[in-house]
Amino acid sequence: MKKIKILSLLTAVILCLSSCTGVNTSTLSVKSSEIKEYENAGNGYHSSSEYTDIVSETQYLTLSADAENMAVSVCDSTSGTVWSSLPSSDSSSAYAFAVVLYTQSGVYRLNTQDNSVALGTASCDISDGVFTVNYVLSDNEETAKKNYDEITTEDIFVSFSVAYSLSAQTMTVEIDCGSIKCTPNGFVGSLTALPWFGSEESPSDEDYIFVPDGSGAVMNLNYADTDTSDVSVAVYGSDPNCETDSPASGSVPVYGIKKGDGAFAAIITEGDALATINASRQTDNELYKVGTDFCITPTAGNDGSSYYYGTTYTGIISVEYKFLSGDSASYIGMANAARESFIESGYLSSLINGDDDSIPFCLTVDGVFEGSVLATATQTQDMLSVLKGKGINNIILRYKGLLSGGVNQENLYSSKVLNSVGGYDGLETLYEYIQKQNYTLFVDINIFSSYSGYGIFSAAKSLSGSKLYAEIKNELAYDTDENNRLASRITADVASAGKENANQALYSGEASYSFGLMKTSSISDSFSSFLTKKLTGMTDGFLLYDAGSVLYSDKNITRQDAKELIANQARAVSGYGSLAVGSGNIYTLYNAELVTGMMFDTYYPESSAYEPVPFMQAVLHGYVRYTGEPIDAADPLYRFDMLQCIEYGALPSFEWVFDESSIFYYGYYVLSDKVSEIVEFYEEANEMLSGLGGETIVKHEKITQSSGGKELTGIYCTTYSNGTEIYVNYTGSAVTTSGNIVIEPYSCVRIDK
Repeated sequence: MKKIKILSLLTAVILCLSSCTGVNTSTLSVKSSEIKEYENAGNGYHSSSEYTDIVSETQYLTLSADAENMAVSVCDSTSGTVWSSLPSSDSSSAYAFAVVLYTQSGVYRLNTQDNSVALGTASCDISDGVFTVNYVLSDNEETAKKNYDEITTEDIFVSFSVAYSLSAQTMTVEIDCGSIKCTPNGFVGSLTALPWFGSEESPSDEDYIFVPDGSGAVMNLNYADTDTSDVSVAVYGSDPNCETDSPASGSVPVYGIKKGDGAFAAIITEGDALATINASRQTDNELYKVGTDFCITPTAGNDGSSYYYGTTYTGIISVEYKFLSGDSASYIGMANAARESFIESGYLSSLINGDDDSIPFCLTVDGVFEGSVLATATQTQDMLSVLKGKGINNIILRYKGLLSGGVNQENLYSSKVLNSVGGYDGLETLYEYIQKQNYTLFVDINIFSSYSGYGIFSAAKSLSGSKLYAEIKNELAYDTDENNRLASRITADVASAGKENANQALYSGEASYSFGLMKTSSISDSFSSFLTKKLTGMTDGFLLYDAGSVLYSDKNITRQDAKELIANQARAVSGYGSLAVGSGNIYTLYNAELVTGMMFDTYYPESSAYEPVPFMQAVLHGYVRYTGEPIDAADPLYRFDMLQCIEYGALPSFEWVFDESSIFYYGYYVLSDKVSEIVEFYEEANEMLSGLGGETIVKHEKITQSSGGKELTGIYCTTYSNGTEIYVNYTGSAVTTSGNIVIEPYSCVRIDK
């Protein structure tokens, strides 16, 4: 028997809890709560041998198999790039798949190379263009070769199958979780899929990993950066049921690698709500890698000798690897491939936006917050009138804090328009004005979260049986923990000074608030009741705030099923008006006309080694309008926020209140010269972005230019499908590009082709 090494319980929790499925208050007692892992069985099992068996061929791709180590290889004839599930390096400890198994005797991490291939208990078959690998994993050969009906609760045993197939420029990898077998009275907590796919030694200077942190980030592979040597991104955010610290959140289930002239985008098409994407740079002992952990069964530590666990996911896990070459071998090419997949899967509509003569000015107004009236319906109309007087004729108004509880909304089912902001009569009068001006009104609602109480509905329960809560962002609070803000675009001293001054701003408040979550089985009844009874003829549509950023499992329903339920509720809005979504998890956007508050920054600190990129924007532009977080004109760095809005193709967005006695007071911008600055920026953004509403982003690049003997890197160019180029200069120096385009300091230029 191989030697065992002990890993910490924390590792077990991270591996198994990063994104969870359903909830069912059950416990498993274990003899040892420490996770056990088996040492390397030998380098020969962890690298590819020869891919001698051709499984399938298309016009562009050849899928070959290594029947000895159960690996696959894809050759892309267009780029000449070869992608393999196991690297060719003999020093690697790579594996194709791994599982964490919970049993009464302990918790075990098993991988396919040490615990199946090395034991001779992995088999394969090639039939009809499909390569199927059957794995039986154990700690010893004798157990692995038992019939399943002979396995006891003391044995360590897991079996599952993986199928690889090709179509056009895509390799699909599928696992049927319903066919997974394991030790009686045990369960599989997590399954790790193909983390070393595409890894090799000595990446070039232009090679990177893409991860969906925020709107997207590239992890440059030829840099050393301890802050981002390992990153973890929970798809759709962490499940509040998991009772762990949240890693970075991503709105799309996509990751990829650019390598030389080729790239791939891995799109998780089934099991996406269970996924956490993990990436690592190369070290002295291990190659760079990126792959996915799927939480098959939600698990939480109890008292050190037992675990809470929930409903096991029994559906399909499916990942599509789309191979790209030439100009498409980039994060923008990955975004375009992802968009095509999202349209095919029904996450996005195939309808393209029309081109506007002017872009909308997006204004969020806060009604009531923590008992204080910040803007009534009458005052909101006054603010709109000021903007009208400044010549702005295209406005999207988002009115939040309008219903019971204000910004910290109470349960939707029993909510009503607050009398303190004008009640139903005040809202109706405001909407009549908005209609006359051809503006658009969205009313903010939370469909499954409540700051206090659930009305007639039950609370969702955590794994331990307690009430379930989610942390929902307070948009009025300034993020005082923000570091290296826009660091790759502006100098560090400018960023530091800006942050110091911004921390002295008049407004502050909690960064987030704990909202109670409703039992998922009640969401549909509560939401449909609200839609049919409230605000008829008083708004153009609704903005779903919680639904765009929070996803949770519940008793007897997996997180994957919860995702489908929330997606259906979002689609239902179209029967009662237009749909807008906060933050913008992709599964909520099929009928959406607007996404608000998209992150332009990343959870992990920005640097030359880890850079935010407009990936999500490239997915949506031309199909769904979007804004970033509201631009704060009190922030000394607000000019850079404005430029980033233009760089990312986002609608200008601001957030105001009217009450000058509030620490959250924004209203003086309307009554002073500040509004003139804001209007000037809107006009600048309109000049840059008008007429591009129906165009997609086809290229985005950072441009390095020399000026005064220094290399300037804060210049970016975004190219649209009609050929229009928009250059943004974040530096304090005028720049002339190689095409003789002059960009003034802290400015932008549009070039129409």
